[in-house]
Amino acid sequence: MLIEEEIDDAIYKKSPYIITWSNKSLTKLPNNIGKCTLLAILYIDYNNLTFIPDSIGYCTALQELRISYNKLINIPDSIGKCTALKTLDTSENNLTVLPDTIGNCTALTYINCYNNKLTSIPDTIGKCTALKTLALTYNNISSIPNSIGNCTALNHISIIYNQLTSIPDTIGNCTSLIELRISYNNITYIPNSIGCCRSLVYIGINNNNISSIPYSLGRCRHIYVFHVRNNKLPNKWYKNAPDGAMIQLKKLQNYIYTRWDNNLKNLFLLYQDGYLQSKNDHSITTFSKLLYNLPNEVIAIIANHITKTTDMEHCNKPLVKPYYNGKIWVPKMKN
Repeated sequence: MLIEEEIDDAIYKKSPYIITWSNKSLTKLPNNIGKCTLLAILYIDYNNLTFIPDSIGYCTALQELRISYNKLINIPDSIGKCTALKTLDTSENNLTVLPDTIGNCTALTYINCYNNKLTSIPDTIGKCTALKTLALTYNNISSIPNSIGNCTALNHISIIYNQLTSIPDTIGNCTSLIELRISYNNITYIPNSIGCCRSLVYIGINNNNISSIPYSLGRCRHIYVFHVRNNKLPNKWYKNAPDGAMIQLKKLQNYIYTRWDNNLKNLFLLYQDGYLQSKNDHSITTFSKLLYNLPNEVIAIIANHITKTTDMEHCNKPLVKPYYNGKIWVPKMKN
């Protein structure tokens, strides 16, 4: 175990580029951590730290800071001086706020604050224009600031299990967004601007209070996972949904855009409700019947994007199914 005196000695002797003090039962960092002016990577996760000294701000070369699984209640404002910081992982702590100075860390591409006690996201987050991943699951966040729209490089947003009631219209500016995971909140509606996020592949909005799906979602032509269960949507709401609003398998574009028929809707709902993972006789039989009425080319693409090999192998014999060539499902011509 490294005791504080040993850490002091290590810092005095040299200014390291990488410090890895994970799982060392540390209770504090020495104030002179700031003397490590060349420090770029600092791993101090899995310890018993309750605070980070203000002197961390002198580590201006710091690019990666991992302080997860500690007992931290805050991050010092001086973190804003670490303008080279790209990765910040504070998951599994007791943080109640992120400092406003986080906005000065404009090089940030990854923020993970999973399982803390955050109640808000600082408005200054909008200055982190290079940010690609924002992971804030398991907190008490009630709103997303409008400034999130300035984070146009965002690919992944995960704010599951929080207290969100809405999504700002500015989300539409995040045109690079691939995954939006906001399940288990109190969200009542999705803004029409979501249709501008045309790179979306995954949307998780289940277990909220949403009563309608915006028509504009149909513009998101690459969505292939859409979790929407346990909301306040009317029965058979999907029958009035716009083409492409529910599922858009990339290679199925020409087919789905022109023919969003009941088989595809039912197939989506079967997948959405998790039946394909259960592999019981009823679900597999139902799945087989739905696939039987679709073109083989469509079956192959669905198999590649939605099902696993075992799902297809359990289908009934009468189903004309594609064969697996070791890499992908290939359409098999009917006799």
